[in-house]
Amino acid sequence: MVDIIDFHMHLPPKPRDPRQAAHRLVEDMDSAGVSKGVVIAVEVSRRLFKTNVDKKALIKALRDSGVHAVMSKWGMIRRIIEEPEKVIEDHEYLIVENRRSNHEVLAAAESSGGRLIPVASYNPDESIEDNIGFVERNRRRILGIKVFPTFHFINPGDRRLFPLYQALEDLGLILIVHTGCDPGIWELPPMCREARPRHLEHVAREFPDLDIVIAHLGSYSLLQPGIYFHESIEIGRKYGNIYFDTSAVDSYFIEKAVKKLGSDKLLFGSDHPYMVGLSLRDLVSEIIRLPIDYPDKIRIVRENAVRLLGSHGWKVD
Repeated sequence: MVDIIDFHMHLPPKPRDPRQAAHRLVEDMDSAGVSKGVVIAVEVSRRLFKTNVDKKALIKALRDSGVHAVMSKWGMIRRIIEEPEKVIEDHEYLIVENRRSNHEVLAAAESSGGRLIPVASYNPDESIEDNIGFVERNRRRILGIKVFPTFHFINPGDRRLFPLYQALEDLGLILIVHTGCDPGIWELPPMCREARPRHLEHVAREFPDLDIVIAHLGSYSLLQPGIYFHESIEIGRKYGNIYFDTSAVDSYFIEKAVKKLGSDKLLFGSDHPYMVGLSLRDLVSEIIRLPIDYPDKIRIVRENAVRLLGSHGWKVD
């Protein structure tokens, strides 16, 4: 098997020093046969979290989700019912604990000997103008920027983001957008509805020269695996500037995507180290074992990434 490129990684929460965290990530890559990794920053906002998540909102999301009756024995659902304030407190702690700033990811990438390619995060605590300014100052140091509709509490199709998208297109950078759900309270469909692939349709149409990577194939969900998978396939068929990464996606949906969409738009991603209980080596093995043709595997684990990275000035040996 060829050297693998992982298009969706994060710095581990510990050690906190970004250079030490990069060293640990590279060690994991070496053990799994991954030559390059796209490492993504996660900027979060306690202010937005407090504004959008309170006891009433959480209980309403649970009621509106339609999972209360059938999933009341699942631990998270039961905790929301019994102690919503504690659940909210725990999640606020987790988003802060797992925050990795743009500057941390840049420092990690620069200390990795070229193994890590940094992607910045949209910062919801800064203005659009400030986000654009960061991108412009660092255009030669980053591959692009990522928007997290769940953690950022914003629809990626919101026109307030369009000046940022225009800057990315003008600078030859890429846009990555989280789709599907997220762990914990973001598993409730009302908490992740802004992260639907369909919200990106008019973005892809309005910015035809902006390459957009839809993270997680719209399928990230424990409660409803493949939650927005069909939306991903629909938008992928329509627009040539849409790609998908396979991070946190059940192998069933990856195989199905190859059949419905072909393999040219799929990029292997692990979401390492956030796939609890699975090592990077495990996640690589899963993609290698997929019952698809060998040329399709090579495209997914390397060739598509080499082509996309190269078109944005990141040459891969």
